[in-house]
Amino acid sequence: MSHSHWHRGQGVNPPLTVFFSKIFSDNPSMVKDWKEIVDSQDAETRGIFTKALTTPPNQIINEVPNSPQRNDMCWAAFFASGDVSYVNMIIGQLKGLDERKDMNRYLTAGSAKWSLASNARIHSKVKTAVEVLS
Repeated sequence: MSHSHWHRGQGVNPPLTVFFSKIFSDNPSMVKDWKEIVDSQDAETRGIFTKALTTPPNQIINEVPNSPQRNDMCWAAFFASGDVSYVNMIIGQLKGLDERKDMNRYLTAGSAKWSLASNARIHSKVKTAVEVLS
């Protein structure tokens, strides 16, 4: 990863960190082997993976206030695991759709609505979670 530089885009690191944190936490028997690979990376890449190795995904998500970026982090955890509880976190943001005073809350809800609609088309677990709302 350190050679590709794809993790250096703006806003990429938090979802990327959560994605790998979920992979690492769900596969503890592999962590020792992965740590050796992490230790061989450049400092920036090593930082991302070290946090992912040492911090549970929900803790990383909870460090970020409700925002579109937090929604992206929930999607990263879902895509890493298939755990619908992360989709439910995004569904919880929909209550802000009627918000007209707090722009961040409204944008977070809008981001949630768009991403849920988009992902429900291609992921049956997302579609099922969204249909439960109906």
